[in-house]
Amino acid sequence: MQYIPISERHIQAVASCKLFKNIPFNTIGAFVYTHCEVIRVEKDESVPHFDSKDNRTVCILATGSAVVFSKKDHNFILRYISVGDAVGVAAVFADTPFESDAVSPLEAVEYVLLSRPAIDSLFHGEFSNIAIPNYILYLADRIAFLNSRLNVEELKYCDKKVAFYLKCLANERTEFDLEMTICDLSVLLDLGRASLYRGLNTLEELGLIERHRNKIHILDVEALKAYH
Repeated sequence: MQYIPISERHIQAVASCKLFKNIPFNTIGAFVYTHCEVIRVEKDESVPHFDSKDNRTVCILATGSAVVFSKKDHNFILRYISVGDAVGVAAVFADTPFESDAVSPLEAVEYVLLSRPAIDSLFHGEFSNIAIPNYILYLADRIAFLNSRLNVEELKYCDKKVAFYLKCLANERTEFDLEMTICDLSVLLDLGRASLYRGLNTLEELGLIERHRNKIHILDVEALKAYH
């Protein structure tokens, strides 16, 4: 990991983040140069976790892509993230010990770091009437996502379990690698391997996905989201 100079691409990435929706670009640029730092992390290098109450940081992905795992179980993929996505949004304001998820870059990536004081300054700045609702909506979306993940245990049929998991992983991506073996995925979804293959085959026959080894290509994102 190394700190690198801030550039236009980093400002563009922050501007594309939902936390900064409808805030003028010039204001975002001034904010980034004044309050933020940028780090470069190589593929498979650990992304730093800021678990200390006084040193937690929101990380906005500025280049590349990464996968977010459960810190307790790296076989449990929570989501894929791409440019403009943020991690640590809830942890940065937690007053109690907060175990962040693990983030693993799929390639060399760059992150824009926002400290709690930086976010505080945004909340007390000229566009606080926009920034605060943006933050609340972002957290609400994450809560809804996590609640939906809990519902996977209630799904009875293998194709519906597989469809639910894939649409959670997609996160606006249409193609990704599973980053785990079929055996690991069957354990994660509490399905036998035969049932897992049956579920994948069903989705493929319906024209919702296409697969080659561990690579999944979603052919119809909306249909997959609606599949139940």
